[in-house]
Amino acid sequence: MKFKIGDKVHINKELGSSMSHFKNDIDVIIIGTSGEDEYVKYSVLFLDGTQCAWYYEKQLIFIEHVGMKEIKRIEWERNERENKESQFEYIIENWKTFINNDKYPFASIEALGKLMGINNIWGSRGEGIDLIQNQQTILNYFNNKYVKGTLKETIEILRNTNQTLEINLGFCAEMKEVNKTGK
Repeated sequence: MKFKIGDKVHINKELGSSMSHFKNDIDVIIIGTSGEDEYVKYSVLFLDGTQCAWYYEKQLIFIEHVGMKEIKRIEWERNERENKESQFEYIIENWKTFINNDKYPFASIEALGKLMGINNIWGSRGEGIDLIQNQQTILNYFNNKYVKGTLKETIEILRNTNQTLEINLGFCAEMKEVNKTGK
């Protein structure tokens, strides 16, 4: 293995067609390895605290060794950010910005999903398609509440009672109406 845990590396711009959807041309830190010989793959920590696996040695360029202290710092910052983004007051206060930028923090979507009874938005198998479907379900529901002017009230009701089943049934009926009428 060429790289060690704690090495800061640069991901090449060109990763090949099978990895064209992976982040590229960015600095990361090695946090794990798998495989052996020419099949070594690396798990990396992006500087925003997110992680990804499956990068090959030939796709990485050594920059410097930054060590575990830097990994811990980045992970701490990510945890602090996610804690803030999962607070319902933060979500309510920033929802319009999320809509305008079409960018919703993952921690916010996850927190709202839990209110709806979706405890693991990745689904039972951890598949990306389940994640996308669950995220869309959550966003459709809460965007609809925002448009109706009831986002804050809906979140408060869900926080203060455990009406998951009723909410999911109500959501299905509401979404049928939204899909039919566009409102």
